[in-house]
Amino acid sequence: MAYYIGQFCGIAASVLCVLTPLFKQKWQMLCVNIATNILMVLNFVLIGEIGSAAFLCFVGAIQPLVTLLRTLRGRETPPWELVLFGCLYLGLGFFGYFTAPTFVWAFTWKNALEVLPILGAMLNMAFVSIRDEHRARWCLLGVSSLWAVYTGLVGAATFFAEAALLITTITAMIRYRKDGSAATENKNG
Repeated sequence: MAYYIGQFCGIAASVLCVLTPLFKQKWQMLCVNIATNILMVLNFVLIGEIGSAAFLCFVGAIQPLVTLLRTLRGRETPPWELVLFGCLYLGLGFFGYFTAPTFVWAFTWKNALEVLPILGAMLNMAFVSIRDEHRARWCLLGVSSLWAVYTGLVGAATFFAEAALLITTITAMIRYRKDGSAATENKNG
């Protein structure tokens, strides 16, 4: 039963994940990112994939919350905060890596696979901390690419979130281009 609840959380995260890049303002993207990460933690834990991904999604829910509060007050992210979250992502990512039930002290495909969430989390940290929506979407494209590969290979329902996020991120990047050509086309067309 826990497995099915976990996969339901993964599907719910998928729905939210698809919406993330479509919001025009960064604070809106952060709110959806918080909820998505909470649901992804539940997905991984309940399907028994308690490795680096579960720990990283946990930190991935806290950082956007802190950034959201800072963004709503109009403040910049201080460098020490980026260092702190970078250490948390790396520390908890490797803690999850070494404590994963499938970890063995040898080079294995599963061990190598557990590095993808760590790389994705570092890009997610950049996504959360970048104030410019256009540049943030570029980071989100990298995040979703790495997580799509990982979730697809471990069989998590959140794979659909990451695959859809790739599509919606590209769509949002076209829609909200910096040069304004998409907005101009919509007004003229």
